[in-house]
Amino acid sequence: MTVTIVQDQQRWRHQAIAVPIESCRNADKFAVVTDKESDVEDRDVLGEISKLVEEEHQLRSGPPVDEAGRERIRELEIQLDRCWDLLRRREAREEFGQNPDQEHEQPATVVERYLQ
Repeated sequence: MTVTIVQDQQRWRHQAIAVPIESCRNADKFAVVTDKESDVEDRDVLGEISKLVEEEHQLRSGPPVDEAGRERIRELEIQLDRCWDLLRRREAREEFGQNPDQEHEQPATVVERYLQ
């Protein structure tokens, strides 16, 4: 599954299919667009990603953040990495005929050690 998160014609994270923001429902909010029907669990994860990205965007686009704000941004980045990792793992299980519901979110200590 490929995913694009869109807001105000800007795209974050995993580039996917192109959809003009005006064609998205609730165009003033983030829209998550996928190239296939997602399981309910995938939609839940995508919803969480959308919330996290929106909060991160608000923090980064506002006035300069203090130390607590920088720490919150770092927490958001880690949680986003964990959510994206879960979606990738679910997709891999589905691709190879396994049950994606058996996949669970990995701890931050595991996800943050992946080689980029």
